[in-house]
Amino acid sequence: MNKLLFKDAYNQYLKYVDVKQKNQSKRSIKDIFENHILKYYKNKNIYEFDYNDYIEFQSRILKNKYKYTYLKKIHYTFSGFLEYCVNFLGLEKNVCKIVGCFKKDINSKIEHKIYNHKEFKKFIKQIKYYPDKILFKFMYFYGTRPGETMALKFSHINNKIHIKENLEEHINKETGKRETTTPKSISSNRYINIDIILKYELKKLKNFYIKKYKNENYDYYVFGGIKPLAPTTLRRKIKKYSSLAKIKYIKPHEFRHSNASFLFNKKIPLEIISERLGHANKSITLDNYIHNLKKEKRVNITLLLSRLF
Repeated sequence: MNKLLFKDAYNQYLKYVDVKQKNQSKRSIKDIFENHILKYYKNKNIYEFDYNDYIEFQSRILKNKYKYTYLKKIHYTFSGFLEYCVNFLGLEKNVCKIVGCFKKDINSKIEHKIYNHKEFKKFIKQIKYYPDKILFKFMYFYGTRPGETMALKFSHINNKIHIKENLEEHINKETGKRETTTPKSISSNRYINIDIILKYELKKLKNFYIKKYKNENYDYYVFGGIKPLAPTTLRRKIKKYSSLAKIKYIKPHEFRHSNASFLFNKKIPLEIISERLGHANKSITLDNYIHNLKKEKRVNITLLLSRLF
């Protein structure tokens, strides 16, 4: 029988990942391998890894009571590695794929918090600092991801906003900086129409930076100026203003969920909401982003439309 230890196969896999994945994905793979997979199988021969081993691995991981989203990430990271071993290292089969993902807990579905329009008006009323006011109005009414929002520069804006960059959440340990990458997916690279009020507000915001930094030619970050906002700063601002407004705190990404619900409740067609959010298809938007619409109500609407048309 062939012999190749997990740790050696992993080192080969890292070279493959290095040219195929974005930095954030590479960090996630390393984190899962070094904290979970290699912990148990570092010196095991990959060619002897079988169904029982993976079932045992799942049992061990389940004891940690991780959220299902993280369990899925562990499973698909492990499966991706074994798929590489099948394709390039002569492994006979991917037992992760055959055994399947962790069993889903029916209570594990993440319920995101959102601001309805009334809550958002309370939130925005507390903000006196002009750049912050425009920042959160933009996040609520345009639904961009936090990384897309922080990476946005004035050169990306004309009559439309071109979402073409994403600022990574974590700092690159080698450079000591957060890096700008392409958006999450092909559909995430998109143009969003902007209204006349936002055009005026952005022009006023740019003049604010020019006056502050005394440089007319610098390509400022729309929300940050010379340098982009940090994720910790964004979260701190939300905590501050939500506390002042005496409303619940929501995470930066949940402004995106709030936007989807706001537009849907305003009867904006689902396909338009999906395009603005940069989703590959409408089902992603409906299943993960549309709130305040109970499943029973959705079924009733579907049945009603079927009867009428």
